Parts: sequence; C-alpha cells; structure tokens
Amino acid sequence: MKVRPFLIFPALHLVAILSAWADDFAIAPDGNFLIDGEAYFGHTRASHRAKVLLQYARGFNATYYFKWDRRLDNPAFRTPDGPSRMAETFPYMALNPAATPPEAFAGMLDAKREIADVEKLFNPRGRGRPC
Repeated sequence: MKVRPFLIFPALHLVAILSAWADDFAIAPDGNFLIDGEAYFGHTRASHRAKVLLQYARGFNATYYFKWDRRLDNPAFRTPDGPSRMAETFPYMALNPAATPPEAFAGMLDAKREIADVEKLFNPRGRGRPC
C-alpha cells in the first residue's frame, strides 16, 4: 500500500501536509492552499524563526503549531515541580514554560520582520488562491 504524503480537500482547495512529510513536500497542485497542520517548532528562539522562514520560503499559506497547550487539567501540573515533570514527559507542549521558554516565541516575530524586509520581492508571487 502506498502512503500519500498529503491530504487533498477539493471542496476547500486545500492541501494539508502530514507532519511527517512537511520537510519533504513543498508544492500544492493546481493552486490549492498549502498548510502544515502539525508543525514542530522546537524550543529556542532560533528554531521558531527558522521554521517560520522555511515554511514561508516553501510557499505555505498557513502553519499550525503542534500542541498549543500545557495540559492544565492534569493534576501533576499543579504541583511545584509539575511543569518540569510534564516537560520531561511531553517536551512538545508549547504553553508549558518548562518545555518551551516564553522568549522562544519571539523567533516568530523575528521572522516576520525579516519577511517584511523582502516582502516586495517575494510576496507578489502566486501563493495559492487570490485573497
């Protein structure tokens, strides 16, 4: 059985990249929207910046942060060492400051500023559907 590296939703003109294939796939056929539904950003300011710039360069229309929560409903989180214990078990929790420090999110703004500097050169290209 052949595994398809993307899901196509024809009614929405949408190509959703599976997280395991996001690094290898960069073209949306027939001008469809291209999104990454589970992007892994890492834990540093530089990794957040790099992921946004990479997705922009590949022509993605949207990128969704994987696991934008901190499992606050888990009683282990409410103990004094709860956040650090949760970070060991779930290192991908974006809103747990022990897993992803808050200053890491500034990398997204760094990328936004860099994109704004070259916007006139790269944004006029077709990025999918018209606005």
